[in-house]
Amino acid sequence: MCLEQGNQQAGRSNNFFDWSDIHFEREYEMMFLLYISKHKAIILPKRFFELNDDIDLFKIIVSKHVETNKIKFI
Repeated sequence: MCLEQGNQQAGRSNNFFDWSDIHFEREYEMMFLLYISKHKAIILPKRFFELNDDIDLFKIIVSKHVETNKIKFI
């Protein structure tokens, strides 16, 4: 996935998102939620990442692209 935009594909549906589309980010024990509206989020399971270092890198990338006050890491 390009760091400047994301691609979400489900069946025949294909959605593209820029970092500016992320309004809020929340981390939970098993997943990250990247909200693109008040009631719609991209679910990113932590099992997607192979290493804890990959999770740490993801958090750094999110911090660079999403306003700090809209990020809730645990």
